[in-house]
Amino acid sequence: MLRRLSIVLFAAPALVVGLSGPTSAAAETTTETAKNVVDTYLDIVPSCDGGPIYRVTTTTNTVQHVTTTGRGGEHTTFTVTGKVSLVPLDSTLGLPSYAGRLTVRGGFNGNGRVVNATSTYNVTLKGSDGSKATYHENRHFNTRPNGTLHFVFRCH
Repeated sequence: MLRRLSIVLFAAPALVVGLSGPTSAAAETTTETAKNVVDTYLDIVPSCDGGPIYRVTTTTNTVQHVTTTGRGGEHTTFTVTGKVSLVPLDSTLGLPSYAGRLTVRGGFNGNGRVVNATSTYNVTLKGSDGSKATYHENRHFNTRPNGTLHFVFRCH
């Protein structure tokens, strides 16, 4: 669930490191916010174990802080929070629809040689049939100076 949102938020800071070049010596911090961002896409629910396809609609608010250093390094943190609704794509299956809240938090560090990022995803849902569902995901990756990649993913 919310695989698309998690991939976008997790991968975006990593792309920035590749674009970082020599900069001035002073660190600079910027903050970006976005409110009531609506996104609709298809996903497998629950995505930890596979399942039927749902149409997922999120309405979220985001805050992202980015600090770049004078030596090409970067530190980024972000929080995304909002509402989510899930409707089964195939209405003939008799599956419930869901509505609830989501929170995504993450951080990223890079210095041109080593990169690491960690994020958590939390979703709490109530089904149209009265059922309740929760989803929690942790992701971490880091690259080492020799270029090897280490990735950890846990979904429950």
